[in-house]
Amino acid sequence: MLNYNLAVPDVDDAGVLSALVAEGHELDVLVRAVDDWSIPTAAPGWTVAHQIAHLAWADANALSALRTPDAFGAELGRAEAGGSGYADEAAAAGAAKPRSVLLDGCVGL
Repeated sequence: MLNYNLAVPDVDDAGVLSALVAEGHELDVLVRAVDDWSIPTAAPGWTVAHQIAHLAWADANALSALRTPDAFGAELGRAEAGGSGYADEAAAAGAAKPRSVLLDGCVGL
């Protein structure tokens, strides 16, 4: 597993949580306003659906790290083995899912 030996500062958990909830609500408003998720984004080869799928994937991994650290460790191992294309492959797989599934997959949406 990756270990960057970074110091983790003390944080205000309630403040971080409330900021994440607010950010999720802002994102929800933005993405629900876009009807065509097949339009390209600034990320080469990625559509709006790819971006939302990536966020849902990241949210799922964050929850996995908290709830099932061993499963999260296995996912990190797959990511390390997959190299730089791993995120693209995960985003493409997610982008193929229906919009409603992607929206439900993002914690903040």
